[in-house]
Amino acid sequence: MKNESDPTGNQPDDLSIPSVEDNGGHKAIEPAEFTPPTGRPGGRRFKPSRPLVAVAIALLACLPIIFFLFSARSITIDTIPLVEQLNIDGGPVLPVGNRYLLLPGEYTLEAAAEGYYPLREPFLVTAESGQEFEFQLVLLPDILSINSSPVSEASVRIDGQPVGQTPLSDIELPSGEHTLELTAPRYQVYSELLSLTGGGQRLDLTAELQPAWSEVSFESTPPGAAISVNGEERGLTPATLELLQGKRDIRLTLPGYKSWETQLEIPANEVVAVPAVELKVLDGQLLVTTHPGNANILVDKQFAGRSELELKLAPGKSYQIEAFKTGYLSARKTVTIVSGRQQTLTLTLRAELGEIVIRTQPEDATIRVNGRETELGSGKIQLPAVPQRITISKPGYVDYQTTMTPKPGFTQQIDVVLKTEEQAKWDAVKPQLVTSAGQTLKLIRAGRFTMGASRREAGRRANESLREMDLTRPFYLATREVTNAQFRLFKPDHSSARAGRYSLNGDKQPVVGVSWEEAAQYCNWLSQRDGLTPAYRFSGEQLLEFDVQATGYRLPTEAEWAWAARVTVEGLLKYPWGDQFPPAGKAGNFADRSAESMLGRIVPDYDDGFAVTAPVGSFSPTAAGFYDLGGNVSEWIHDFYGQIAKASGRIETNPMGPDQGGFHVIRDSSWRHGTVVELRLSFRDYGDKARDDVGFRIARYVY
Repeated sequence: MKNESDPTGNQPDDLSIPSVEDNGGHKAIEPAEFTPPTGRPGGRRFKPSRPLVAVAIALLACLPIIFFLFSARSITIDTIPLVEQLNIDGGPVLPVGNRYLLLPGEYTLEAAAEGYYPLREPFLVTAESGQEFEFQLVLLPDILSINSSPVSEASVRIDGQPVGQTPLSDIELPSGEHTLELTAPRYQVYSELLSLTGGGQRLDLTAELQPAWSEVSFESTPPGAAISVNGEERGLTPATLELLQGKRDIRLTLPGYKSWETQLEIPANEVVAVPAVELKVLDGQLLVTTHPGNANILVDKQFAGRSELELKLAPGKSYQIEAFKTGYLSARKTVTIVSGRQQTLTLTLRAELGEIVIRTQPEDATIRVNGRETELGSGKIQLPAVPQRITISKPGYVDYQTTMTPKPGFTQQIDVVLKTEEQAKWDAVKPQLVTSAGQTLKLIRAGRFTMGASRREAGRRANESLREMDLTRPFYLATREVTNAQFRLFKPDHSSARAGRYSLNGDKQPVVGVSWEEAAQYCNWLSQRDGLTPAYRFSGEQLLEFDVQATGYRLPTEAEWAWAARVTVEGLLKYPWGDQFPPAGKAGNFADRSAESMLGRIVPDYDDGFAVTAPVGSFSPTAAGFYDLGGNVSEWIHDFYGQIAKASGRIETNPMGPDQGGFHVIRDSSWRHGTVVELRLSFRDYGDKARDDVGFRIARYVY
């Protein structure tokens, strides 16, 4: 059997396949060992020729070159300035014209040019084509040497920085412009602009310094005067001095002569001749004093000043010196002045006297004239005819002061009654004042009185017990009740509403429908508006305390209201109009016939013209000038309401009621009242709620 895999038909050695029978009687094929052939078919072997081998070796040798040519990148390298030779480290380099073939990678360029620092700089070649590189060589600095003339050791600054003193050498400066400056004492500043091109050139510079002074010559008549320059003595005239440029204060002095002074502007490096100075003989000095002092001084009838006076006068002449003063006779004297000598002249002026008679009450008062205590003796005093300040004083009294000019030949008289301190204090108090809201308040100086009503008085109630009061603290009380318009300055939205078909809300009608707290808060608001210390302190709507020392507006105390309403020179009033009931005419706004349809009880056969509240001040005032202290509206009072104990005979001084309570006192009758009980001025009411017949008026302490 032929081997199908061998096309030659040759059967290799040892290709016999042994067979093995299996248990079924079949023969199995077993593997045989394979031995590779030892030669080419047919038995021939290849042997290359020498030329072929040489060509093969040449090809192998060219492979790196071919690889370089295919892998290298053409690059351009430019240098500033252009260098003839450069060196590239880091790999093979193939110059091609003005370009280079380099494989991608890192390289280092080395280049050198005359006048420049050697260059060694890395660069990176990438896989991109057409790459260009530019390299800048740095110029070498120029070398500078500096000298100065005619002096050395001049300070040198280059571009504002100190570099030392001349002579200097081997100073390296980069190319460009540089400012050179040299300074030396007594020489002008040398300045030059250097333009350097660089490249390591050596430059030698000598700076010629110019003098900063001038030669200045001085002459004087007579010679020998001391020359001072800015306060420093530099020589005697005649002299030539070297003076630095600038402004110089020059002074020439010579004993017995006036000093000569000027200011010169000295130039630099010039010759200056100051015109010859003719010195003048020194003045004489005359000190003029007078008794008394501060007199007017005339020199040859020309005003020269007031004594004590120092005069400078030309020597060798005589002068008439005269002194005069109001109230004194003038004095004069002739004086001859000596050069350089200080002389003194004292002139005494005799007073022109006038007579003043002073009478005082009390008679033992102390009298001072111009601050000095004076004894009158017979009650007369002689004083110079000039304004005299006269003060008359005594402990417990206010000083009296006046200024009077005595008149020679006439007798003048002063009659003085000193005021006690209390009198003076009251004289300074205004009898009335007006608030910023337009209320007028009148001053009340009260005293002792009885508040309440006798048990025998018709209509008396149990809370009207008699009490002894003493009001020692003066106060102001409003002449009218607070109106709606005045209250709306504080609360613009307030309305006093209506009573039946009648309005209570007119601008001039008294404000009603306000609580005690609202009335007190109005007082605080008005106090702050007028720059006064508020009397009440609130926390929200809650009253915390009352400041007794405050002079701000407040509600009147019950005792103050009772004094203003009842006390007259004839005694205590029972009713607002007098002592008899019912009222006659139009005594006030009470419950009358016009209000009968609304009210149960009225004053019989009485018509005041108003069914409800009337504009404040519609009826006649009291003798003291207060309106509606009976009728119109009842009024909130400062005091808390409390039951009054039986009369004990104890005097209450400036009482302000209980410290606390649930109600406040209400005084005064209103348009709703028409009975004997209610219309009496001792009638006491109380409340804690706003009502349509309760308003208020304001008060305040004087001090």
